[in-house]
Amino acid sequence: MLHRCIPALRHMGFLPRLLVLLALALLPAAAPAGAQESEVFTVRDVVVDVTAGSSAGARDQAIGQAQSQAFDMLVRRLTPRSDGRQASALAGGGVETLVDSFEVQEERSSAVRYIGTFTVRFRPAAVRQLLLSNGVRYAEVRSKPVLVLPVEHAGGQPVLWERETAWRQAWAENASPDGLLPVLVPAGDVEDVAAVGAAEAVAGQADALARIAQRYGAGEVLVAEVGEGVSGVKLTRHRPGGRPDTDQAPLQGAGPEPYAAAVTAVVERMEEEWKRRNLVETGAESLLTAAVPIQGMQDWAETRKRLSQVPTVTRTRVVSLNRSEAVVELAYLGDVERLRTALAQRDLGLSPLPAGRPVPATGAVPQWQLAWSGAGRTAAQPAVQPAPQPAGTP
Repeated sequence: MLHRCIPALRHMGFLPRLLVLLALALLPAAAPAGAQESEVFTVRDVVVDVTAGSSAGARDQAIGQAQSQAFDMLVRRLTPRSDGRQASALAGGGVETLVDSFEVQEERSSAVRYIGTFTVRFRPAAVRQLLLSNGVRYAEVRSKPVLVLPVEHAGGQPVLWERETAWRQAWAENASPDGLLPVLVPAGDVEDVAAVGAAEAVAGQADALARIAQRYGAGEVLVAEVGEGVSGVKLTRHRPGGRPDTDQAPLQGAGPEPYAAAVTAVVERMEEEWKRRNLVETGAESLLTAAVPIQGMQDWAETRKRLSQVPTVTRTRVVSLNRSEAVVELAYLGDVERLRTALAQRDLGLSPLPAGRPVPATGAVPQWQLAWSGAGRTAAQPAVQPAPQPAGTP
């Protein structure tokens, strides 16, 4: 019925209209159910091959098998490998109760055989409840992508775009775009070549790395080097505003198989680090009150939208608002540092408010400031940048 209210706003003064519009925009958000959440709890490319007494019987069995396989893949995605949880034991044969929907990507059948590839979408709340009720630690915050530049040293020169190398091919075939830590490899088109060269990647040239990261919406760039003069795999992670972090990974030989094994090991290690840093170990909520600077409607609209995409923020409530600021209460899972990491993936900065801040008329005293990094600010109201992440954090 909102359309009936809009004409009436024309008869109000500017300030009352602004406050009414803000009030409408600041309505408490429902529990997050955005695209990020859907992606995390969606498992694609589940392949099954079933033989039964009939084609219909084989298909029915295949659907159940696809759901079980998908749940096993989901549990591996969300939980640390070291915990060694068995998905079948957790579900207890009731996987279908956790499934929201499924679709057939492709299928083939004969009189007694069915081969299909499925996408299975799980109900986030049901999966969370199952994991927590069984004492299973899990992570569901999805990192910004890690963009990999595979550099192979050969003939005294670093090679990135100049030709297709076995090292680049290994990354293209074994990267992990669907996990909690998406790992991407650039397409290598004209724009990529113009953004960064091999020598710039090896030297860690900040402007060039920023250009290629922006093209792919990446949170960091990983320069992965092998070949002449490099022991094993040299890994250098470049994050905006941070110092490069250099590490090594073992490499047994050269060529497709050793390269593929090395890539898989590196990706799994990064994913495990990310999960350990973002684990939810209890369903208990914590509360935090934050001030949100408002310079225009776009600031809050974007902040609210991004908040709805942070899975560990379970509820938001508006405490007070005026023309320049809203005070909101966030309910969240985990500790504050995990919350700051989760917010940073959506370009939301959470930082402590300075001491001596005036107390609002409502009496609510926020301890934090929350702001979308792209929000407009005056000189007196600087933008809050996403919290710097500890070394080793994707």
